[in-house]
Amino acid sequence: MMRRSPAIMTDFEPIQKDPRVMARLLLTERHYQPPLGSMELASDLQLRIRNKLIDFIVYEAELCKNDVLILTFNYLDRCIFSMTLSDDDELYALGGACLFLAYKMQTSNPVSASRLFMCTSKFDRQQLLDMERKVLISLEWKVVAVTAIDFMQQILYHLVFSSADLSRVHNQAETCAMISVTDLKFAKRSSSLIAAASVYAAIMQMGWLRETWPGFTNALDKICTIIKITPECVRACQEEIEEFIQTILQPSQSHASPM
Repeated sequence: MMRRSPAIMTDFEPIQKDPRVMARLLLTERHYQPPLGSMELASDLQLRIRNKLIDFIVYEAELCKNDVLILTFNYLDRCIFSMTLSDDDELYALGGACLFLAYKMQTSNPVSASRLFMCTSKFDRQQLLDMERKVLISLEWKVVAVTAIDFMQQILYHLVFSSADLSRVHNQAETCAMISVTDLKFAKRSSSLIAAASVYAAIMQMGWLRETWPGFTNALDKICTIIKITPECVRACQEEIEEFIQTILQPSQSHASPM
């Protein structure tokens, strides 16, 4: 299981109350989006390589928090289709470098490269550090990226949950966002839309909120007002996320069912 991101929001910093924060996030998120043209033109081989790296990252990052993984996938999709990789060592080093960078950006006490990848034999330490430099160049050193996690914090603050419900919705929304961005279809969507759809999906999955949370009936309209998007867009993305998660769960459910 993936670990939750830090600071489940029971006490918000004053900055969360400032409407300029959301305005700034919406203004700058496009600068950290993966290049849509490159993704649209990606070959079948490039797509298979991406899927292979996603599986590798998820396996290696089993104990990492969701915010680390989401940032890792952001780095990966921003550079993978423009880089030339000569062999499998460089391929896996790319995934490792993206994870290593994200871990350092999101963790106050990051571990060393040797410790983070102590269980892998896909690349050595020097290959990882060399690839980290190439990734930074490809990203133009724009590593403080705006992701769905940033929007999620703003959305949840304005929805006003109880502390217990806030924690549950936040955890579930993070999980929805993290799983969704492993698929290239969702990597093409804006971070704000992924955050909005993931929060709405989390709310819909918690049926008891219909009875216990006064904001349930107008939750979608409130979310759309916060991020300035239409309800149709959020609902469509939410349904796609839930369908994608269900396709992932189906094989494990089938395996667990009795013969």
